[in-house]
Amino acid sequence: MIRCYVVDDEAASVSLLSKFINKTPTLELLGSSLNPLEALKKFQQNEIRADITFLDINMPEISGLELANLIKDYTHIVFTTAHTQYGLEAFDRDVIDYIAKPFGYERFLKAVSRYQKLKQSTQQPSKKENYFFIKSDIRVS
Repeated sequence: MIRCYVVDDEAASVSLLSKFINKTPTLELLGSSLNPLEALKKFQQNEIRADITFLDINMPEISGLELANLIKDYTHIVFTTAHTQYGLEAFDRDVIDYIAKPFGYERFLKAVSRYQKLKQSTQQPSKKENYFFIKSDIRVS
């Protein structure tokens, strides 16, 4: 199961994301927060151990971009925002995805799929074969 958390100051967005997470069999909703500072505290105190955090950008007190910097060691980030001008800045923070509101279930699943691909690529051992060459003056006849 992929554990998910939602941070957004809009209750309608939290409700939609919660619905999508609960609808998806491979996902588990750990909770949500309308207050980014409350979410930060929960992450720092290890109350939340989410694989993916769906995070709005434009929020009061602390922006989603600032919060992402503070919680990036605890979770992977998927930004969900109506403000498309922050896309480049968001990807500088190594986020999984950047979803522009409004979005549907298909777009939500695409973001989850990106996380799954990342997770698989980091778990699979490298298939490189190691070779070495020894140069010698001995000739075989």
